[in-house]
Amino acid sequence: GESRMTLPWLTLLLLLPIAAAAAAAIAVARVLPPLARLVARALPDGAVAARIAALSLARRPGAGAVAAAFLVVSVGLAIFAATYRSTLERGQRDQAAFALGADLVLREDLRRLVPVRRVATPARLQALGRDVVAAPVTRAGGNVAGLTGATGITVLGLDRPTLASLRGADGDVPDLRVPSELRGIALPRGTSLLELDARATTPRLELEAAIRARDGSFERVRFTTDGASSTTVDGGMLVGFRLVPPPRLQERGADAGRPVTGTLELGRLCADGVEIRAYDDWIGVGGVSGAPRRLAYTLTPQVDSWFRARQPLDGRALPALVSPTLGAVVGPSGALPLDVGGRRVVVEVAATAERFPSTRGDFVVVDRRSLAAALDLVEPGSGIATEAWINARNPAAEARARER
Repeated sequence: GESRMTLPWLTLLLLLPIAAAAAAAIAVARVLPPLARLVARALPDGAVAARIAALSLARRPGAGAVAAAFLVVSVGLAIFAATYRSTLERGQRDQAAFALGADLVLREDLRRLVPVRRVATPARLQALGRDVVAAPVTRAGGNVAGLTGATGITVLGLDRPTLASLRGADGDVPDLRVPSELRGIALPRGTSLLELDARATTPRLELEAAIRARDGSFERVRFTTDGASSTTVDGGMLVGFRLVPPPRLQERGADAGRPVTGTLELGRLCADGVEIRAYDDWIGVGGVSGAPRRLAYTLTPQVDSWFRARQPLDGRALPALVSPTLGAVVGPSGALPLDVGGRRVVVEVAATAERFPSTRGDFVVVDRRSLAAALDLVEPGSGIATEAWINARNPAAEARARER
């Protein structure tokens, strides 16, 4: 039905400029004789040739009217063709911008295992010049458990300036930013040796420290739990310890897969031999509880157990712009639990839109830094940018972003 309705409208749009040019030609043909008489009278007596030509055109307007009409039609169709060509080009540019999201998009090369963050570094993006706006973007696939009508959900993490500069988005995009900066124990700059005194009731239990480097990447280092142990580091911020299950939880046997319970005592934490303040306002997640110095744990292979710093995103959902299908399935609280690459992230529907640039089907758009922090809380290092969007600077869009 839609295709049958489209063809008559297209035909009408093409016939309108032709009809307008024909009407203008008829009007010129009728106006030409009296106009020629007026011109003949207005010419000075010395312009004999011009007066004779004007009088001839007034008395016998046939050939002149045809020539004038032809000229009017030709000029009208030329103007229409130029305008139509400009409209088509603008439509193609808008369509390409909507399909990609930016003038130029850099994506990961999975065949060569080249991540975007190693190529499109902040220094390289800034070196592109003042007339270029470049920003990292996080794109991931997601789904909602039990929702069969929405599969292959596109999850996009965009910075606020990138959101403001998008072309083709439906309406104004709400502010999706929330406090999300990761917290932890800042290791003194230049720290090279980290020492930890820990004891656990479970033999061969290990602690895996997640240390966030200054460039945003994460390093994983392990400590034993049978006394003092140390490892080499390169400064950064200690975000938390993951309790690594002993091998019997992973090997086959009579007790394979059974939970392991016990207690963990954390002692001194030293950086290059100097004890640093530790575990203030830290919490246990995934089966870990208790006081900071003495923790109780229940470990299973299906759940990651952490003792980590309390974060601004704890117990908080990420504001999101979602497709109507996803907006219709949220509960009274507005919360929507997502599985993003095997990691659970809870979003809160702030607004809905019929479509969004660079997506097809259902989508969830959140603040990039908030998404990165939420993913890093589940699996440190998983909240990395997967794309880089590069645009020519748009002063109008930047003005709108400042107004917002």
